[in-house]
Amino acid sequence: MAEDNKIIFRKGEETGIVIEKTKEQFDHSLFREQYKQAFTIINDIIARTTNSPQKDEFEKNISNVIAFCGDRGEGKTSALTTVRRILHDTMTFKVAQEADLFPYGHVLENGSNMVLPLVDPSFFDEQHNIVELIIGQMYEKVVQDSQKPNKSSEISNGEYRSLMENFANAKKCLAALDKKEDLYDAISELSVLAANVRLRKAIADLFQCYLKYYKKSVLVIGIDDIDLNMTEAYEMAENIRKYLNHQQCIVLMAVKVEQLLDAIRLAISENVKYNGIISDEQITDMAQKYVTKFIPEGHRVIMPSPNNIIENKMYLYERNGELLKDINKLSVKETIVRLIFNKTRFLFYNSRSVSPIVPHNLREINQLIGLLVTMPNIYENDERLEDVLLSNKTTFKNYFYHSWIHNNLNEKDKDFAVELAEYSDIISVNKFVVSYLNSRLNDNKENRNIDGLYDKIVLPENKSHNISVGDVYYVIKQIEAITTDNDIKMLLFFVRSYYSMKLYELYDEATTQTELRDSFIGEAGAKSDVQIYKYDSIYEGTNTLQKFLNGGYFTYISGSLINDIAKSNEHRDERAIDGKKLAELLESCNKQFLNYINKKNIFVFQFPEDFKRKVQRCEYFILCTTYQLDGKAATRNRRSVNPPFIGVYENIKMQYLAFDFLSIFYNIVNIPYAFKRFGKDGTLFYRYIKRQPWSLISQMTFHNAGEKWPEKADKEKILERYHKLLSDGCIRVSEVQQSIVEELTKNRLCNKHKDTGENTYKLRWAYKDIQELKISLYPYSSDDKNDPYKLPFNFLTPIIEYLKNEEEGEFNEIFTFITHDSHKKEMTYSEIFPSLAENQKRKRDKIIEMLCKDQPNLANIDETLWDELFPNNSYTKKELKTHLNEIIDRLTPYLK
Repeated sequence: MAEDNKIIFRKGEETGIVIEKTKEQFDHSLFREQYKQAFTIINDIIARTTNSPQKDEFEKNISNVIAFCGDRGEGKTSALTTVRRILHDTMTFKVAQEADLFPYGHVLENGSNMVLPLVDPSFFDEQHNIVELIIGQMYEKVVQDSQKPNKSSEISNGEYRSLMENFANAKKCLAALDKKEDLYDAISELSVLAANVRLRKAIADLFQCYLKYYKKSVLVIGIDDIDLNMTEAYEMAENIRKYLNHQQCIVLMAVKVEQLLDAIRLAISENVKYNGIISDEQITDMAQKYVTKFIPEGHRVIMPSPNNIIENKMYLYERNGELLKDINKLSVKETIVRLIFNKTRFLFYNSRSVSPIVPHNLREINQLIGLLVTMPNIYENDERLEDVLLSNKTTFKNYFYHSWIHNNLNEKDKDFAVELAEYSDIISVNKFVVSYLNSRLNDNKENRNIDGLYDKIVLPENKSHNISVGDVYYVIKQIEAITTDNDIKMLLFFVRSYYSMKLYELYDEATTQTELRDSFIGEAGAKSDVQIYKYDSIYEGTNTLQKFLNGGYFTYISGSLINDIAKSNEHRDERAIDGKKLAELLESCNKQFLNYINKKNIFVFQFPEDFKRKVQRCEYFILCTTYQLDGKAATRNRRSVNPPFIGVYENIKMQYLAFDFLSIFYNIVNIPYAFKRFGKDGTLFYRYIKRQPWSLISQMTFHNAGEKWPEKADKEKILERYHKLLSDGCIRVSEVQQSIVEELTKNRLCNKHKDTGENTYKLRWAYKDIQELKISLYPYSSDDKNDPYKLPFNFLTPIIEYLKNEEEGEFNEIFTFITHDSHKKEMTYSEIFPSLAENQKRKRDKIIEMLCKDQPNLANIDETLWDELFPNNSYTKKELKTHLNEIIDRLTPYLK
């Protein structure tokens, strides 16, 4: 295939057959090699029939069938129709000759071919066969031409009479082969056999007389998709093989060989009366040999594979013949994903491989591009932008949730996909998805030994509100890593795409909610237009995007994204911290704010640097807090009755908090709510910091736009900048989340940033690595250095600067106070958990009492667990103090 082959799309032609006829089209045609191969075969057939000394023997052994072979929508009909046109039209024949489509030394003659209309086999049934239709086409043309004055004067009555006699003779022989005729005896069977021979000769005589009548040398018959008529495919193939295999006839056919083989196998199976004596393998072998004889391998013109199609350049033309201006001359796969983005802002990537959103054949490619180019263009300054964008998104989602599902998913997954597309309970959708994906993995009997975190996520008893979008992505990632099943891969792509489109939709909704506007810019008491679901008032003040996220974008095994603290195995990326220290810091900041503001000689913007850093520290840990942990254990309880990430924290000084350095992506979805979780102190603190230009919140909002906080309160300006912050920070494409996780994992494994022992250093560089991804969002122009369609995550810059200037010791007072693994330290329970010791004293004492006794007193304990905790089968009280935290966590379920 030539390197400059291209696919041309013209508005209005996306649903029809494309017939190429100009030299430019032939020179750059996707089917150029197919045309050349077809004419080589035709030339070979004509040359051999002309030179054959034994024509009868030739007719018996040489196939005159040329098949354009491929799957549905790969251009078989278009290629076949173009070849027919070249053979029929003298001008197109000359153009094809100039385009060098014919073989060297060809014997093809311009104007010497009689081309019949294209036959559609779908109209055939038990009463009509292909031979009758061909003869009918020939007869109709003769009758029509005989009525033309100029034609009637060119032929003699003798030629016309002779041709009509041949028609009558062929029709008479056809009548003897009526398929409904009952055969009562051997004589009747012999009569039918004789009719077969007579019909073959009658048709041969008819072809010769017909070509002589029109002064042509070759009769060209075209048959489209013979395999589509499964019940009559074998009968049609037999009629073509027995009656149309003539030395002066060429049969052009479009066919999917595999489907024709199935039809032949079915016909042979029904006709064989041996009741199991002939095996299925033998029937398949018979069908294979029949198809090979009917369409020899050398007569099969194979259509270009989908891989060849999607790599070719695409040229998009207006109806008036002008190239579309906004996008052109890119590969097919890139043209499609960029058109989708330009028209809808939905993102699909070809970076890992060809995106499954790119159709697999030419017909579907044309139809999708036709759908996209007819959508209105999006102009950023258009006052109708929101309406146009919504309309385009709705149109594309209709395509994705109907046509794409139908063409790419198996029947079981189609039902799930349709249900998911219509799923209305936004809080439970994540559990619905992980449950189905896990069931598909089990159905497919793939390797189920994934990891413990996966198993915790997919537990049936988990509450719906405790399964996050991050959990869904984690399940997808684990299944992708082990599956080889293409059906499951397409299912996973559908789920990723669903989440990307849903996140876009909910992002748009969140940015228009009045409560979000008013809480951020400072208006109190406004009524909320946030939809409250059936659960309870604990969701009040949240937006739909938060409910869908159900806790965050990211789920990962602790320690997998950032190196653990050396020699302690304490996690830096995800950990538990005691709420007491953070609550005390929050209270202290509020008191100092009040004191500074009350001193009239100190202006609001003249706070000391150490206080600013203290405030920023408090902001950072609040923005990196995901939820409040159960006081009994520094781990998340997925079976919790209430959502762990929603609601005001209760008695924060007596509880643990879940720190996750990536929670900042989740919390900026609703910044006011992130602070509201910390009760009155959090609400007051937010009121103080949002007007301070040096606070992290202010810098995150205005650093994104390269501006400073306005000196005068400009609500619309503030809201506009907050929307830019959300646009920069809200992850709306699953591939973006995937890229962040993979980049951080790679850097940790490669030890990209040498561990200095400073936690602020490792965290700072993790955020910096995310920024340096610079994920592209399909820019309008690759030359535009100021392209807005990239994700630089500018809102992380103030966080990075804060961590760069932060005092390590002061930071670690909160950060390293407690971790999931603190039980490994040789400390007593009271030393590790001073704020919880009193409340837990009774339970602690009872467990110690139980553990100091013999094993039988814990009758329900699993022996394996006992051996893990007590390798020597008993502990002294002194030893218990060292390992008590782990023992309590592991044995509490057995405590009655």
